[in-house]
Amino acid sequence: MADDTVTNQLQLTTFHLKLITLIAMLIDHIGWVFVATYSMTAEIMHTVGRLVAPMMAYFLVMGLYHTHNQWAYLGRLLAFAVLSQPIFMAFQYTIGSVDSLTQVLWGNVLFSLAASLAALMIWHMSIPVTLRVIGVLVMAMIAEIGEYGAAMVMWVMVFEIFKHDKILQLIAYALSVPLAHYLIYGWALTVGLGWMNVGMFFALPLIYYHTGQQGRRLGGRYFFYLFYPLHLLAIVCLAWVV
Repeated sequence: MADDTVTNQLQLTTFHLKLITLIAMLIDHIGWVFVATYSMTAEIMHTVGRLVAPMMAYFLVMGLYHTHNQWAYLGRLLAFAVLSQPIFMAFQYTIGSVDSLTQVLWGNVLFSLAASLAALMIWHMSIPVTLRVIGVLVMAMIAEIGEYGAAMVMWVMVFEIFKHDKILQLIAYALSVPLAHYLIYGWALTVGLGWMNVGMFFALPLIYYHTGQQGRRLGGRYFFYLFYPLHLLAIVCLAWVV
């Protein structure tokens, strides 16, 4: 997140990061539907996919500083979260997470991102620090209705608090990964072979080599929002056909 340009040989723009994130998301979700969960192939695919959520948190913090209207930003997230929910429910049913669509009681990741953005907005309010901390904690509890839940809020706050020092930011994120695992899974292993969350560390080199520059635009303003429900819908339709 730091504004200073990374002077390493490899330099990644925001365009590169978003493209990598979308590809990782697609690989992960294809794996859930078309590859046996307890196979090594599936575990590798899901390990790649574990970089997606922290990168979403990273993009959210960047987006806050590039938006002209924070409330409109929050409104867009909520609107796309609602739009995506029926498709997310169908996806969960397709991969066998539930026995019927009516059993899907948790929200998609965009709800968690919306709660995380609300936490950021509270953090920037001109109110006592104690109230800001309480507000962030409340948003973390609300985020539990969606994928990644409080872990998403935690990552957003890590990227925000250390945004002016990339090395500290990366150290703080790396230290947060075990806590994120606990917040998501408790003391249990993940599904599958149990080590896919190692992939959360894949976000480290992506952020380290990020130049802070936008680069090319990826499909317009709403492409990143639309890709989430549309690729899930495509996977669900393909699964039902084959």
